[in-house]
Amino acid sequence: MQQKKLWVFTERNKDDESFLDALQNPENAVIFLTQNGEAQIVQKEETISLLKNSIVFFEPSQVKSIEQITPDFEMKVLVYQQSFLTVINIKLNKLKVFKYFIHYFKELSDFTDQEMDLLSKQIDSIKCLQDFQEKIGFDEKVLENLFSALIYTVTGIYLQNDFFEQHKMSRADEITFQFTKNVFQNFITEKSPKFYADLQHITSRHLTSMVKSVTGKTATQIIAEFVMNEAKILLNSTDKTIMQIADELNFGDSYTFSHYFKRYSGKSPALYRSSKI
Repeated sequence: MQQKKLWVFTERNKDDESFLDALQNPENAVIFLTQNGEAQIVQKEETISLLKNSIVFFEPSQVKSIEQITPDFEMKVLVYQQSFLTVINIKLNKLKVFKYFIHYFKELSDFTDQEMDLLSKQIDSIKCLQDFQEKIGFDEKVLENLFSALIYTVTGIYLQNDFFEQHKMSRADEITFQFTKNVFQNFITEKSPKFYADLQHITSRHLTSMVKSVTGKTATQIIAEFVMNEAKILLNSTDKTIMQIADELNFGDSYTFSHYFKRYSGKSPALYRSSKI
C-alpha cells in the first residue's frame, strides 16, 4: 500500500506511542466511537466526555490526552488525514453535508446499540484491510470506499434523526443548519431561497441574513453550490447529454441550465466537460 492515510485504534492502544502521535499530528482529524464505559478527552481549553453509544469528532491538534478511563471502557478510533476527504470516492454533496455535520455537532449521543454495532463493524473492515498481509488489486480504492461507506452511514443516520434538536445552537446556526439539510433534500426540484425560507416560516431576507452571518455566503450561493456539485458529477462521470442533465436537475431546458452553469463556473457545461477529458 501507499503511505497510510487512515489509522484504526481501540482502547488497547490508548498508551501506545503510535496512537498518541497520530492523535496529535496537525494533519489528522479524529473520530471517537465509544461503545461502552466512559473516559475524558483533554483539550487545550476544555474536557470532552466520551460516553457509551456516542461519537465525537475532533479537528487536527485538538486531542491532548485520554484520562479518567473506566474499567469497562471500549472504543474505536478512526484517525484520518483531512486531505483524504478530497480524494475519496463520494458524491460531493454528501461530503458537503458531512462537513457541515461535523462542524456543528462535535458530539453525538443516543445512538442505538444496532447503529453503533454497524459503525463499529465498518471501522473493523478498514482495520482488517490494513492488516491484510498480502497485496490485493485496487487496495487503495477499496480503502477509500470503505471510508466513504462510513461517512454515508453516519450522514444517513443523521438525516433520519433530528440530532440538531438535541444540541444547543444559536438561532442563526439553527436556521443555517436546517437550511443546509433542506437544500440537500430538495435542491434538485427547488432552487429558490423563498421555498427554504417558507419551510422555516421566515422571510427570504431573514434567511439570507442568518445564513450569511454563519457561512459568509448567501442562501442563493449555498443552493447553487449543491446544484453545481451535482451538475459536475453528472458531467464528469456520465455520458448523458447536456439536455438530459438539464432535465435531471429540473431545469426547463438546456439553455437555462447552461446559462446557470456558466454563471457559477465561468464555463459552459460543454466546455467544462471537455476540459476534464
